[in-house]
Amino acid sequence: MNRERRKKIETLIEQIEEIGGFIEELADEETEAFESLPESIMYSERGEMMSAAAERLSEATGMLTEVLSCLEEAAE
Repeated sequence: MNRERRKKIETLIEQIEEIGGFIEELADEETEAFESLPESIMYSERGEMMSAAAERLSEATGMLTEVLSCLEEAAE
């Protein structure tokens, strides 16, 4: 791989890391909001939706970690 394409990958890695940070922050906020709900709401449809959203956001950060790993390997 030439230098120009490596530089493009490095830029992508930086952007994805930043986006991953934003997603992780959202996941933490949603988890905290869910955990601060009264128990009666935690087990309601709303609570379940909040919990599922937090889980999906956490899964997204995990997937981005895999993407970053692939990009780093490609840039070697």
